[in-house]
Amino acid sequence: MKEAEGAGEAEGAEGAEGAEGAEGAEEAEGAEGAGEAGGAGGAEEAEGAGEAEGAGEAEEAEEAEEAEGVCHYKLLIYYLLLITYYLLIVMKSTVSIIIPLYYAENLLLTLAKELENLAAINQDKFATEIVFVDDGSQDQTFEVVRNLQPENFTLRAVRLARNFKSYIAILAGIGDATGDYITFLPQDLQEPPDLVEQLFAQVQTGFDVAWAVRQTRSDQFLDRLFSQLFHKLMHWLWQDWPETGADMFMITRPVADVLLSMQEKNSHITGQILWSGFQQTRIFYHRQQRQVGKSGWKFWKKVELAVSVITQFSYLPIRACTSLGILLALLGFGYGILIIISRLQFKIPVQGWSALMVVIILIGGFQLIFLGVIGEYLWRTFDEVRKRPVYIVREKIRR
Repeated sequence: MKEAEGAGEAEGAEGAEGAEGAEGAEEAEGAEGAGEAGGAGGAEEAEGAGEAEGAGEAEEAEEAEEAEGVCHYKLLIYYLLLITYYLLIVMKSTVSIIIPLYYAENLLLTLAKELENLAAINQDKFATEIVFVDDGSQDQTFEVVRNLQPENFTLRAVRLARNFKSYIAILAGIGDATGDYITFLPQDLQEPPDLVEQLFAQVQTGFDVAWAVRQTRSDQFLDRLFSQLFHKLMHWLWQDWPETGADMFMITRPVADVLLSMQEKNSHITGQILWSGFQQTRIFYHRQQRQVGKSGWKFWKKVELAVSVITQFSYLPIRACTSLGILLALLGFGYGILIIISRLQFKIPVQGWSALMVVIILIGGFQLIFLGVIGEYLWRTFDEVRKRPVYIVREKIRR
């Protein structure tokens, strides 16, 4: 009986343990199910959070793209404004106006006012650069230039070591100028400053050289007479030379470079520009009466200039000497044959020391003239081959 009771207790214990195990397994499975459910819920929550975060990043990316687009738009506007400024301001053509000065201390303030007005009127068309060249003045001309305070134009000034004369002063100004176009204006304001605007309009149409040719003038009678004789003679020698003269011009930078490369001392800038060729045109104007001061061009200076121009650009004097020498030789040869025939054939004695002396003096005078003409050419040749500087600069101003 005891054994049966023990077996029953053992079976009961095993049954209880089995029941407890089954309950534990069920609890474990329930825990696992709860874990899986919790994991699924967490995954869903994480996936939802990821989607929300992705949406936020997309919105931020769109905002960044919009901001970048606005930035590019502003940058484009900035570059367009910069290009516009460059084209209107930086790329605007510069006109250099060369003004030779000689004892001009009493003229400069009036001249500076005219130049200020000229630069202000044309500031939308071109930038103005004024190049003053003091051609060896012994007064306060350069000091007056130094004290100028320009508002509408750029100031440059060159002071030459001595008086090299007007043509060389203009050449020195061309060498110092930086403009795209270069013109020349006398200090006495006989040529109206508004000619600069008219000449600029001509070179803008494609011409390399624009001349301002005198149509009428208000100078004194003798000045007009000698000027007309000189220019008519030069026009006869050279058809391109303006018959009434041209005191102003505007040239492009390539023409200026050609002039600087010539380096000729005894020459004339009008002849050099005409000789260089290029596309040239003319406008006409009335030369005004001198407003202030007196002209420094005396009679003999004009004669010297005429001789220099004629000998520099024409071989006519040499040809005239040759032709006249041949003519005199033929006349002398013919007269000698006449005397011989008269003496031998007609027994006419040769008389008259006076006639003989006249012939000798006449021929001797012509010979001296011929030697003088040859000497002018030789001197100019010698002056060129010495290779001395065309001009010497004493001082410069940049402002």
